[in-house]
Amino acid sequence: MKRYNIFYQVHKGLRAMLYETAILLQQTDFSNEEETNTIAECISEVVVLFDKHAHSEDSNILNTIESFEPSVAGLFAAEHVKDHELSNRLTALVNMLHAATLDQKKNNWEVPSGWRSPNSWHLTWNIWPRKKGN
Repeated sequence: MKRYNIFYQVHKGLRAMLYETAILLQQTDFSNEEETNTIAECISEVVVLFDKHAHSEDSNILNTIESFEPSVAGLFAAEHVKDHELSNRLTALVNMLHAATLDQKKNNWEVPSGWRSPNSWHLTWNIWPRKKGN
């Protein structure tokens, strides 16, 4: 009997959003206020949706899984803690971006290295290392 993968569609959508935002980040001209505001909003939206997704899994799915496979539920919970830490880092970076003046962005402000880090972009997020299709 083939199992139904309850994670497939939502994880696929989150990955697509993540990749699109990462591409936009790479193309953003931070001396352009409109582009800067756009990427800041996109990053904030990614953080909110990832956090909501983790909360939804924690609240609705892990309780059921725990009764059958406690170690799997524990793994998910631990991954969500790491994800939340990464989300906090991204939020801090967005706040740094908002605090930077336009002159700083034009003259000497560089994109923080944390924005270019795969860890900051949740590429180590719990869906990535699992079997294809999750």
